[in-house]
Amino acid sequence: ASAILTMGDSSGIAKVYADSGIAVDSVLIRVRPMEASLLIIPPVSPNFVVVRGGWGAESTSLYAEVRDARGELVDSTYSVVFEIGPTPTGSNLNGEGNSVTIETNYGIASATLNAGTESGPVQLTVSTSTSDGNVISSIGTPVVIRSGLPAHMLADIDIQAVTPVGGGFYELETAALVWDQYTNPVEDSVQVYWSLYPDSIADIVGESFTNNENLSG
Repeated sequence: ASAILTMGDSSGIAKVYADSGIAVDSVLIRVRPMEASLLIIPPVSPNFVVVRGGWGAESTSLYAEVRDARGELVDSTYSVVFEIGPTPTGSNLNGEGNSVTIETNYGIASATLNAGTESGPVQLTVSTSTSDGNVISSIGTPVVIRSGLPAHMLADIDIQAVTPVGGGFYELETAALVWDQYTNPVEDSVQVYWSLYPDSIADIVGESFTNNENLSG
């Protein structure tokens, strides 16, 4: 007796039974993925790190998934090239540089991104070659390097912007630029506190934090 087994849309191990009504037997069949056709950069967690010495996670793992035309992870070994750039100053992959080559393990390759001294987004390009020599690749920005804690500040006023508000009172807006230890602008919503000496000369009204709206909106 014979039968035809038609493959479905997923890989894995199938168990096929033969039953004559009296005798029963079975056989295992392994359905393998097809040739690599897709290269995917999946989301990472955490998707941000801080600059070196910035009081937070300074590294994270980047991944590349090699899949066939049906979206199944391949089981053959592929060499995947990870390359970052343009990239903030000092960041690297696996402590080596801007490019590393990693072999897949059941369709997945990974590399470690280490932050440097500059904040900003990290663009990642991954690529691999198929058995017939075709190159497949993918580009994404899975990670952002954030600035560190406030370390430098420049407070300033525009004396020409004094505005009379009536009753002999005047209004003057102040501003501050805040940087981390590497002169990267700090993240939004960092609180800035103001004081006045002597405190009898004027009043400070309102709260202040980085990237808040000024009087002009």
